[in-house]
Amino acid sequence: MSIRKTSELSFIPLIRTLRGEGVMAWYHWPVRCSVLLFWILFFVVLGFVFLREEQVSDWQNVFVRAAHQLRAREPIHRPGDNYTYPPAMAMLSVPLANLPPLPSLFGWYLVNIMATTVAFICA
Repeated sequence: MSIRKTSELSFIPLIRTLRGEGVMAWYHWPVRCSVLLFWILFFVVLGFVFLREEQVSDWQNVFVRAAHQLRAREPIHRPGDNYTYPPAMAMLSVPLANLPPLPSLFGWYLVNIMATTVAFICA
């Protein structure tokens, strides 16, 4: 019985594919990863739409204000207030509320991407 010597990373299928070893050549990886590439492209394009500055969003007007009220131990549900969501949304907004507007909106977009991904995987 002979022991075949392999390189350190040859056990990883992606490395073997990119090197052209095994069944699939390196130029076949876009076909194998087409669903992943589609979702990456989808979230990048949607990110530009989501982060447009001229778009008036509920993020600053509703969620960030509710997060500041929650941190100040004030009630978040007041008569005439725009915040009609469960308190969990304000709790998720607290870590992002003290950032400048664009980075906080980008952080919220990342939270939305993670929630969408988990929903698709668990469905």
